Amino acid sequence: MSRRGLVLGLIVLGTVSPLGCSDSSPMASVAEFSGRAATAESYSRAAKAVRSASPAPSMPGMGGSMMAGGAMGFGRAPMPSTPPETPPAEVGTSATPIPPALDRKIVYNALVDMNVENLSSSEKGLTALVQQSKGYISETDVSGNTGARRRGSWKVRVPVEQFGNFMAAVVKLGELEKTHQDSEEVTAEFYDIEARIKNKQQEESRLKKILEEATGKLKEILDVEKEISRVRGEIEQMQGRLRVLTSLTSMSTITVTMTEVENFKPIERPTFGQMIARTFALSTERLTNYLGGLVLAVVDFIPWLTLWVPFLAAIWVVARVVRRRLKSRPRGEPAIPPTPSVTS
Repeated sequence: MSRRGLVLGLIVLGTVSPLGCSDSSPMASVAEFSGRAATAESYSRAAKAVRSASPAPSMPGMGGSMMAGGAMGFGRAPMPSTPPETPPAEVGTSATPIPPALDRKIVYNALVDMNVENLSSSEKGLTALVQQSKGYISETDVSGNTGARRRGSWKVRVPVEQFGNFMAAVVKLGELEKTHQDSEEVTAEFYDIEARIKNKQQEESRLKKILEEATGKLKEILDVEKEISRVRGEIEQMQGRLRVLTSLTSMSTITVTMTEVENFKPIERPTFGQMIARTFALSTERLTNYLGGLVLAVVDFIPWLTLWVPFLAAIWVVARVVRRRLKSRPRGEPAIPPTPSVTS
């Protein structure tokens, strides 16, 4: 085996180690070195066959073959003179995607109070507006008799998208007295409940898996079932609250109150004469109601006279008799005669 082939084989294998550096015995080191030398000799022979088939090209400026510089980097690719350019990162981009904006959850409420000429026709107009806005009437309260002043109140639910159009149309049904609008944002509560529901559902799934794999005592199984029932109750309670918030935020609530007014002219502002006439009519109505109530009270008291007349008559007779007795008695006569004294 040639010295050159031995050195080449050791470089290829990368296993050059001094005999004195191993912790094993000297015999083991010699055997290991002999095996490595045989392997190096086989690689040397293969290298010679390759050189005889195709001579290695010489590196420019080196004056020798590639094989002659084996110790200087056998089989290594030449390094580029300049490092490859990396494409610049795009401005405004990041590795983490930006989450989309949350949909705001807002509850809209409104109150409308107005005077109308005819409550029945105004109610029909309100119903038509509600149907046109794709809403519904959730509550109705009408007081008063036909022919007298009546008052009605309706709680209307319309989609949030139709809130502005409905408010602009409903005030045209009569003479507006008062209007009030307010809103309440429940976005944080809505998404907080939504996240808690997801967490509770995951907890419920874990408990069900534990129950399926449970092989312990009956008490442990009953405890797991009890915990599942508790978690399921919390989930249903939060889902109910979430449905309420969804209903409140998707449908606005408008309370419309109408008061029937005699000789009412819609749209036009009442004049001073009309206000005097309305005030006089209201005062006359109250006086009529008072007198009517007084007459009804007298009529209501008449049946009780059948009980009170005999009682009052008996009292009057007794008082008359007592008065006569007092008048018939002399003024100087004592009421009780004196007791005669006994003399010895």
